[in-house]
Amino acid sequence: MPENLLTAVYREIYGDPGNPGKMKNLDELAATLSKIAQRDKPWTARYLNALLLGHKGFSITEELELALYTLAGRLDDQPPLQARARPIQVLTINGVLPGSIVLGHTKRCAGCQIPIVPTVPWQKYCCPECRAKTRKEANPPKIAPAQSLGRG
Repeated sequence: MPENLLTAVYREIYGDPGNPGKMKNLDELAATLSKIAQRDKPWTARYLNALLLGHKGFSITEELELALYTLAGRLDDQPPLQARARPIQVLTINGVLPGSIVLGHTKRCAGCQIPIVPTVPWQKYCCPECRAKTRKEANPPKIAPAQSLGRG
């Protein structure tokens, strides 16, 4: 849960969130996270405080979550790329090793619509069979017009 990550990062840097000086610490944390995320409009201490307290209607955005993971990685001396990576379940047929970081972007196969990480930017299909099937459906065989029987 991302809220726990915010609390964990706060505790690691400043100690207990209930300590005096919390808003000053949150100002500093908001500035640091905003710099990591390269935000034009920085997050505020009040926003982070609302997240820490679990106020209704406030949730951690994907952008803030990524900044928190990056900062947490710095605290743990992780390489920046590893700190930004998220563990997910991936199905592989080409021997991707567990723990690998996949740098590609997901897109949908033009045929069957399953999500794929293409091996080259122009890859449209998940496999040759899907490409052949899709092309066959798009270009059905042409049937010659019926010949007149010439009766008459």
